[in-house]
Amino acid sequence: MKKRMLSYSLLLSSVCLGVLAAPSKSAKVAIVDMRTILSQDPAVLKDDSKVFHEWRDLYNKLLSVSQPMQQEIIDLEALIQKKSKAFEEEGKEIEKLASVSSPEIIQGKIHELQRRAEAEIGPLYNNLQKSKTDVPRFMNEEFGKIQTTVLPKFQKAIDEVQKAQGWDFVVKKEMLASSLLDSSDFNITADVLKVLNANYAATKKQAAAKAK
Repeated sequence: MKKRMLSYSLLLSSVCLGVLAAPSKSAKVAIVDMRTILSQDPAVLKDDSKVFHEWRDLYNKLLSVSQPMQQEIIDLEALIQKKSKAFEEEGKEIEKLASVSSPEIIQGKIHELQRRAEAEIGPLYNNLQKSKTDVPRFMNEEFGKIQTTVLPKFQKAIDEVQKAQGWDFVVKKEMLASSLLDSSDFNITADVLKVLNANYAATKKQAAAKAK
């Protein structure tokens, strides 16, 4: 599956971080790296200390559902190619009969071949085109549901850390100059992630207790 199918731009821009104007010189400004928390990098997703666990669970669930759909597209493309190749070879065999058969017979065989090819490949091609439209639409809709689930939790965690640590503003890492990006003194990503994962673990524990 082409793993680029999901863009962060809408997700990240939707998180309100309370920055409407540049802070004054005396303001305390913290940085949060949302791209790490919402990473789609397989290596990062495996690292419990770097990724929001609920995001990972929802993202992996979406992938598990979409992968068979993507495989169906691949299989349809392969089947269409195989059948097209077979009809092409059959057409070449018909052409070889030109020296021993009349033009009318050859033309009839070609027309029959074309009819069969259209009957067999046409529906497959239509299904392929439908899948290529439906699968991205499905992915976008499901990703939208993930946004609806996680965005309020991001903001709540950011607000909690901001209040507890006394920051005046919290901004996305992408908004700042590169010279400031590596300063751990201002980066609260780990703290926000800790709150997110602690809240998620508590929610799962409560759900498990209710299920007993």
